[in-house]
Amino acid sequence: MKLKNELYEVTISLEQGYVYYDDILVAHGLEKNDFYSTFCIRIISGGRETTIALKGGTNDTYDDSECAVLEGNVLTILQNDFITGIDL
Repeated sequence: MKLKNELYEVTISLEQGYVYYDDILVAHGLEKNDFYSTFCIRIISGGRETTIALKGGTNDTYDDSECAVLEGNVLTILQNDFITGIDL
């Protein structure tokens, strides 16, 4: 999924293998050893690129093509039963 506004260009995809992440976020309520899926979030702003791993939800099959909304500086992501807001 790709999102863009006047400040940010964001790409969200299901993790397909190891990627270097600038930050790793874990959905509230999950434990370190819980089995979950990971979204890879790539953010470009002002020529700077940041990559974030968002761990949350179960490993169910779901569509990542309509999972997020970008409004101003806030990226809101739905990942199974978890809604995460990230202030970019």
